[in-house]
Amino acid sequence: MNDAAAPFWGKGAVRAGWALAILYFIQSWMTITLPRTDKTLPLREELRNWHVLIGCILLALVLYRLCYWWRHERGMAPVGGLRPGLFNWTRTLAVTNYLLLLSLPIFGFLFAWGGGTMVSMGPLFQLPALLPESYGLWLFAGYFHSGAGFMLLILNLATLLTAAYAWLRYGRGLLSAFPPGFGAQSLLAMTTTSWAMATFKSNDPGPAAVARFLGMVALIWLIGWALKRRRAESVRPAEPLGKLKRVSALAAIVLIGVGSYGPYAMFRVTPWPMGEVLAGPPGMTSHGAPMLRVTAWEPTAFDTSVAMET
Repeated sequence: MNDAAAPFWGKGAVRAGWALAILYFIQSWMTITLPRTDKTLPLREELRNWHVLIGCILLALVLYRLCYWWRHERGMAPVGGLRPGLFNWTRTLAVTNYLLLLSLPIFGFLFAWGGGTMVSMGPLFQLPALLPESYGLWLFAGYFHSGAGFMLLILNLATLLTAAYAWLRYGRGLLSAFPPGFGAQSLLAMTTTSWAMATFKSNDPGPAAVARFLGMVALIWLIGWALKRRRAESVRPAEPLGKLKRVSALAAIVLIGVGSYGPYAMFRVTPWPMGEVLAGPPGMTSHGAPMLRVTAWEPTAFDTSVAMET
């Protein structure tokens, strides 16, 4: 699904888009490595600080990219041989992805401050807590910080499926059917996801999982090349563009809704406190007798793997 970048994108869009793709790839690997690092090692704290710093750089880049989009690309007419519906859908996927990337650092800061954790910008400096410690805030921000990651996973999968269709139908691949850098960003993100999903217990299955994923991508590219569909087709709007935009926005909202269920499905957590709260006398730090243990649900395969790792 490789293709030359279309010439109608501005230099600001190209530079910001590819910078986002590279930094998000680095951040994705760090997100996988961080929770798998021993909590007693200084390396874990260093990774967390770098995670914050890169997240802030991503925040600045996304803000720039969205401002550039608003000033120069809003209302852009369909180009590149794509029908209006498909062209609008590819842009909707990109904008929705960027908005979620914008939310991740915000939820991250709220999660840290709600849990009473000091935030450091890599090795540079430490940020003061702008909000008081709050269990409710910590739970809510932590859920949606994780939830945004699941939403991005769903959007990246939708991006690759859209890219496969655009390549096979119109000969426009990941690098030309989408805004600059965005197609590559989704491909790299799904590569790290394939590694993460295969390496809960051990890193050994990781290379094979990545090879299978990239093999499927290469197979789709070869099929599209063999079909010789790399030709621009006339653009015939079948429906008013305004209606196409509404349909694309609705589809993106549905994808986000599916992704927001991810943290509950895998970790059985909720964005707000659930169940009964046990209160004790002030100053009490332990119980005189063992508490009754209740299993609220049957453990999933993921619960078991996490228990084995910890």
